[in-house]
Amino acid sequence: MPSSEDPHLAKLREFRDRACACKDKRCVDAVQQELIAYASADKSTTKPSKADEQAADQILTELEKCVEAAGGKL
Repeated sequence: MPSSEDPHLAKLREFRDRACACKDKRCVDAVQQELIAYASADKSTTKPSKADEQAADQILTELEKCVEAAGGKL
């Protein structure tokens, strides 16, 4: 990963990887609750670049597939 990467993207990738490692709904529900808490606590006012927005959309799409595969809903 480039060192100039938005730290929010790195955190989203962490949540995605954890969700994709889940094998059941309880696990993905726990990851989702942590993601919601993280997003709620984020008070950043910096607007992400278009590239970062696109990267975040891709990561969230992958996370959603993993959540659904483990029986959860995003």
